Parts: sequence; structure tokens; C-alpha cells
Amino acid sequence: MNKVKGDYLFLNIQTNSNLSFSLIKISKLVEWAVKNCYEYLAIADYYPYEFLHFYQLCKENKIKPLIGIKVTVQDGKKQYSITVYPQNSTGYKELMKKVFGGFESPENRIFPLEEILTLKKNCLLVFLVHNLRDIYYFSQQP
Repeated sequence: MNKVKGDYLFLNIQTNSNLSFSLIKISKLVEWAVKNCYEYLAIADYYPYEFLHFYQLCKENKIKPLIGIKVTVQDGKKQYSITVYPQNSTGYKELMKKVFGGFESPENRIFPLEEILTLKKNCLLVFLVHNLRDIYYFSQQP
């Protein structure tokens, strides 16, 4: 019996790089993806501790890795969660520099919305919103 490749991609998988958010181990996640014939696999973590390991395991198993970094942004009085997926090496470098380039810890760091929007040329920004008003608001941003 032939297995059918995974028809969809979970974009919000968090790994155990921070045990406060998830207990999913990268090795088990990749093993699951192989077993279920996934061509792509994505993770979205707050910290890049396991990104290289994830990338290498995916490549070894002929899976295309997608790596996202979760950040919190502030716009006025509201805070939003955004996952940023670099689309190329330039986007990855810009993201790493913006989020982890400073001397302060990224833990609990909140970015101004405008600062993260500067990444949209080379990154895909995925907003977690809870109502239609927020969706409309973000769709109108330059």
C-alpha cells in the first residue's frame, strides 16, 4: 500500500526548546513526518536553540524544513503574537539580527509592530488574531 504525502502543513508546532511551551522532541517530530510521508515540516519556536538540529534531521530525511520564530508585538495598547518565517537567507539573517542581535535577552521581549513589519520583504509574517477587526486592521498595514 502506498502512503499519501501529507496534504497540509502544521505551521504552529512548538518544540521542547522551551519546556514551558511544548514537550515535542524534534527527533520524534521528524520521525513522525517520515512515517506519514510529509514533504515539508515546520516548527515555530520562541528560541532558536534547536533550529540547526531540526534542519539537519529534515535534510537527512529528505524533508524540506520551515523554521519560524514566534515574537510578541505591541501596537498601541494591544499585544499580538506573530510567527515570522524567513523566505530566504537574507530574511533569516535579518530576523536573527532583529530578534537575537542585541545584548538583552529575547525572553519576554516585546517588539513595536513597526519594527517587525520591516521584515516583511524577506519573511512571511503570520499573525495570531482573534477577531475580524484585527484581521482587517493588519490587512491595511503598509
